[in-house]
Amino acid sequence: MYGHAGAFEQFDRYLHLADLVIGAAGAGEHLLTRERVRDVLRKRKQAPIFLIDLAVPRCFAPEINELDNVYLYDIDDLQA
Repeated sequence: MYGHAGAFEQFDRYLHLADLVIGAAGAGEHLLTRERVRDVLRKRKQAPIFLIDLAVPRCFAPEINELDNVYLYDIDDLQA
């Protein structure tokens, strides 16, 4: 197993390599969108990716969960 915490400026460079992405940014907008993840899935050849959004408000767009092979969980899911 391998983990890497990287600078946000390098996020796109490494995103397609990740099987698990944890977000906890206090951003005013979604840092990860459905379109961005769709592009990542193409690079991953549709390999599953797991996303955990710990931020409030959310930093990953909820529509991401509509994509096949994407598993998005937020803080409410983890609490349940």
